[in-house]
Amino acid sequence: MSRFHSSLSRRDFMKALGITGAGIGTAAAASTTFKDIDGMITSGAAPKKPWWVKEADKATVEFDWSQIERFDARKVMNSPMGPPQWVSTEEWANVEKVAADNQANWIKEGKPGYTLRDHALYRGAMGGEGSPGVTSYTWLGPQKSPTPEKLGTTAWQGTPEENTAMLRSALRFFGAADIGVVELDENVKKLVYTYPRVAPYKRYEFEAVDKGYEDDEKWVIPSTKKLYVVSIVSQSSIDGYTTTPSWIQRAASDNTVRLNSGILAATQEFLRTLGYQGLAGHERNAIGPAPAFATLAGLGELCRNTQVLTPDYGLMVRSVRLITDLPLAPTKPIDAGIWRFCHDCAKCAEACVSQAIVKCCSG
Repeated sequence: MSRFHSSLSRRDFMKALGITGAGIGTAAAASTTFKDIDGMITSGAAPKKPWWVKEADKATVEFDWSQIERFDARKVMNSPMGPPQWVSTEEWANVEKVAADNQANWIKEGKPGYTLRDHALYRGAMGGEGSPGVTSYTWLGPQKSPTPEKLGTTAWQGTPEENTAMLRSALRFFGAADIGVVELDENVKKLVYTYPRVAPYKRYEFEAVDKGYEDDEKWVIPSTKKLYVVSIVSQSSIDGYTTTPSWIQRAASDNTVRLNSGILAATQEFLRTLGYQGLAGHERNAIGPAPAFATLAGLGELCRNTQVLTPDYGLMVRSVRLITDLPLAPTKPIDAGIWRFCHDCAKCAEACVSQAIVKCCSG
């Protein structure tokens, strides 16, 4: 492997040196200010990437679609059903007791990062997770906004490029940092979970229907039309994350989770009034793995700690996903030298408290 992390050619590098200043000015002039739908489309143009970020035809991390199968998210360790599948019930009960005892003792001791105020910040950031109107993720959305039929008109019609720009602008207006788009083709369908991480444990099913729906046993994704997965990233507090491990870091993370639930609900209602579907799942990690979709959509690159590392915000983002039948223009993966850099760095593995990040594969 090359010791150089960037994949830029010498010509591109020299060209960038001459336009960097102009690029900054252009970025500074960009905003989400618009007066009508045409202005929204114009303001939603893809953000100008830093000169060292290139679009790529495929993700920088190597993988084989033929080896990928749909995964049951109930098996992950942060699922309530996960740990008992990997350790004994007694062992896990002991872990939970130790955690509860530590929390109580640290609050009494006033341990930095674990004081009563720190815990209150975390709980406030969660906003009563799952409470309607607070952090309530839903498959079909609130369904309170009128449809085009109810307004006496027809569904919005635009080119995939126009629609993508419009959706990006709307999502920024709702509070997102950026979006990426991946077509839900036969390969990408393999990334959709079979079952979700948390209850209700209904199966994700593809059916020959035009409209997505849910019943007591399943969440249904239409298979009769072309669909797209919109990957959405929102920035978290950098200062909060620097306190890891602590309740302050958890607050920084879950504060973005709470905001994302509102962004998704707003987007679902936006799409509904335009005449399209927005299927978003019932919790923060619904549909499929965030790093995979965000990487394929060009929002960042997969990195050593298995998360998506973005050029603009680093790891300080939380990502959610939404499936829609609004015709969109897929965004390409990127190559910013991040995956290559991870082969030489390994600082996250060295700093990991639980030593859960592999240190191998350098060089």
